[in-house]
Amino acid sequence: MDLVRAAIARGERVAGIAGTFDVANYGDLLFPLIAAAALGQRDPRIRVQPFSVNGRSEPEWPYRVGSMDEMIDAIPLISAMLVGGGQIVRFDRHYPTATPVDVDVPFASWLTPAVLAALLGKPVIWNAVGASVGWARAAWHEQLVRDVLSASAFIGVRDQGSQDALAGLAPDAEIQQLPDTAFSLARVWPLQNESAAFMHWRRSLGVEGGYVVVQASAAVGRRRAEIAALAASLGGAAIVVLPVCWCHGDRANAIPALPGQVFLNHGWLEPKLMSEIIGRAEFVVASSLHACITALSYGVPVARVRIWWGPSKYDLLDAFTGIAHIDQPAALARLVERGRHTEPLAVECADRLDRYWDMVCDTVRHPPMAQGSRATGTMLRWAARACGGRGRPGPTHTARVWLRDMLSRPLGKKRMMLRRWLSAGLARGRRLTARATSVRASGDGGARGAARPRPARSPGARPPVLNLPRIAQQAMDTTPFRWAFIDRLFSDDDAAALAATFPHDQFRTVKGYDGEKGYEYVARSLVHMGADEPSHVEGLSPAWRALADDLLSAEYRSALSQLTGRNLASAPMEVNVVHYGPGAWMGPHLDLKEKVVTHVLYFNEAWDPELGGCLNILKSSDPGDVHATIPPVVGNSVLLVRSNHSWHSVSRVAAQCQTSRRSINVIFHLPGSISTMWPPGKAPVLRDLVPVPRG
Repeated sequence: MDLVRAAIARGERVAGIAGTFDVANYGDLLFPLIAAAALGQRDPRIRVQPFSVNGRSEPEWPYRVGSMDEMIDAIPLISAMLVGGGQIVRFDRHYPTATPVDVDVPFASWLTPAVLAALLGKPVIWNAVGASVGWARAAWHEQLVRDVLSASAFIGVRDQGSQDALAGLAPDAEIQQLPDTAFSLARVWPLQNESAAFMHWRRSLGVEGGYVVVQASAAVGRRRAEIAALAASLGGAAIVVLPVCWCHGDRANAIPALPGQVFLNHGWLEPKLMSEIIGRAEFVVASSLHACITALSYGVPVARVRIWWGPSKYDLLDAFTGIAHIDQPAALARLVERGRHTEPLAVECADRLDRYWDMVCDTVRHPPMAQGSRATGTMLRWAARACGGRGRPGPTHTARVWLRDMLSRPLGKKRMMLRRWLSAGLARGRRLTARATSVRASGDGGARGAARPRPARSPGARPPVLNLPRIAQQAMDTTPFRWAFIDRLFSDDDAAALAATFPHDQFRTVKGYDGEKGYEYVARSLVHMGADEPSHVEGLSPAWRALADDLLSAEYRSALSQLTGRNLASAPMEVNVVHYGPGAWMGPHLDLKEKVVTHVLYFNEAWDPELGGCLNILKSSDPGDVHATIPPVVGNSVLLVRSNHSWHSVSRVAAQCQTSRRSINVIFHLPGSISTMWPPGKAPVLRDLVPVPRG
């Protein structure tokens, strides 16, 4: 579509998002806006393009929504496809607005975009979706859902019921609970000065001072007496009647006459303005899930009106102390006394979503090529299996026709384009298969920077120097970002041998300022990017050769993958040995975007923190905003998961220090990365260091 092509022409990245964004429902329309704001905060070059069954245009609609036909045009151009959120994974045929006759709902809102994106190797990210699978469905639907979840880059669901439902369909899929993304609202749209739209709304209705928001639904209207009592307990606060779920019948006249000052919104407002109206209220009375979540995000107390009994998506609200049922007067009185307050659980939800948006941003900027190839292969295998069951001839033709039969019905006039894509995808699958066969036959690792971990150790092989179970036993700290301190990585004997024989040959000086951090140290390669053997092995002691072997092992990658939750199996690895001598330092910085995970290991026998040289985990870019300090003592290590908040530094080594601060950096990169320490075609001057006391 033109908007996507124009954005790419400007050098921007585009993330698609598929869902029910063509429906006049507050919660549904929030998801693309939140995604655009969260990703825009992290990288202003990222654009988010929503797609739905029906296209929508401004000014009749709050934002531009691409149709299904436009989505077909855009998928080859986008960097990733988000699906949802909302209660979108479902099989019932109900849709709250009219749809084109050739569109097959509900699949057009979630399954079709996910399958087509995965088929083209685009990362598919399930955006804290809800799942309701207790509907009649065909067997092929279940298999397709299993395969598309297997092909997805991230599967986030917003509640336990949804996780259980999807796990029942796809027991092998890695499904993670993630807060509904509306818990990000106070972060992406903080309430500072009143917006121009909000001030206009106040003036147009005549709202002055504090107010209570009452959702304009019939279910809420039946609670007239409780609403009146609540307003009275707030000192006779004004009441604002607000339609939230317009498509489900919210109208101002659904609320019977209430005492006191009452303001009626007869029209349906755009979602960002609604969030500000809710966020600036003194209290909210609502049945809508997203009206409740919005209030919790901004610290507004909520009187919830129950419209569903039994297990449901609303159960996720029960854990919050800032919400009480409308028929619980004592609980409501406590909330009136408490007033506005953002509770810790809401802050935790926002923190978790910050880390999620970091991940999404990294994925959009650097789509994982290996994962994309696996996704394409998974979907092509599904097509092949499906075709085999139909008894149709010709694998390429059969797969194309079968996928067209299953998915093209929602795609209207774009069937010819889909056919071309499927043919191209199948051809790509054949090329990948042929290349993999060639690589296996030749033993060649292929592309630059490809990860080639050594096979698992055979029985009777040398025991590892690294204490791998120690890594697996750790837990990631999530404050101020995802990191872990891992100590006792070596036995006493191995620690002594490694400290005593720390390398001192083949070093280059690294010094400068890259626009973010200042740095000065000397470094030596232990494992070149993507290599499967140590560098300059002649200068390594037996203990260091053994350590290099451990770092190159599949077991080490597996342990770090398990701890971080990042699949490092195909991530190119680079290991550098680093001396920080007197005066050396590294200022506050985030690691390069190409770096996924960094493991820093230390090798000084002892260290006085007063001499500097410690790794500082920072809460911000301020060098004094220190969360934790780690001395570089042998056996200590720190694991850092790169994000837009992973600030850290190395304090300057004191001039009077009689030794060097000694470490290695084990860095896992995005596929296709090149080494910045040892760039191809460069031949830096190398020198041996004069041995200094070990410290």
